[in-house]
Amino acid sequence: MAGGGFVGGGTGFWPPEHEMVQGARGEQTPSTVFRPVCDAGTAMLFGGSVWHAGIAVEAGWRVCLVASFSPLDED
Repeated sequence: MAGGGFVGGGTGFWPPEHEMVQGARGEQTPSTVFRPVCDAGTAMLFGGSVWHAGIAVEAGWRVCLVASFSPLDED
């Protein structure tokens, strides 16, 4: 299996207008999917306001660490 123990998976992204395309089974499919092709310990950073979701792996297992950061409020 690629990526040290899993096949498939990734992170799906939708455009700001939230326009989603209907998939074959009626689910909302992302307009772009970034698939993990790197070694363990790599990271992907993006703005949290971007519509995104994890894509299920097809075989094996994958562990993801999700961290969220927000600026301090001046008030």
